Amino acid sequence: MKRFLIACCLAGMIVGVAGCGKKTPAVVEVAVDPSAVSQAFSNAPPEARQEASQALDSLQSGNAVASFEQLQRLETKAGLTPQQMREAGRAKAAALQQVQKAAAAGDQRAQQTMDQYRSSR
Repeated sequence: MKRFLIACCLAGMIVGVAGCGKKTPAVVEVAVDPSAVSQAFSNAPPEARQEASQALDSLQSGNAVASFEQLQRLETKAGLTPQQMREAGRAKAAALQQVQKAAAAGDQRAQQTMDQYRSSR
C-alpha cells in the first residue's frame, strides 16, 4: 500500500511538472476584408469615406503606420454606424499588428507610434 501511495504521488508530480511548461501563445493574424470596409463606408459622409479609403490604401501598400494613424482619426468621427465602427476597428487591429511587427524589426517610426499608442491607453 505504501509503494502504491508513493507511486501515485510521483506520477502526480511528474504530470504536474510536465503541465507547467511555458507555452508560447499562438499569434492570430488579423486580416482585413477591403470590400467589407468599402461597403461599410459606401454611405458614410465624404470625409469619413475618404479617410477609410486612404487607410485601406496605406495598409495595402505596406504603410501600416500611416494606416493606423488614419484609422485612429477615423474612429473619432461622429456619426459612424456600428458597422462602420466595427470595420474600422478590424482594420485598425490589422494595422496595429503590422506596426508591432515593424517596431520589432527596428522601424523607428513604428516604435514611436507604438509608444504613443501605449501611452494613450
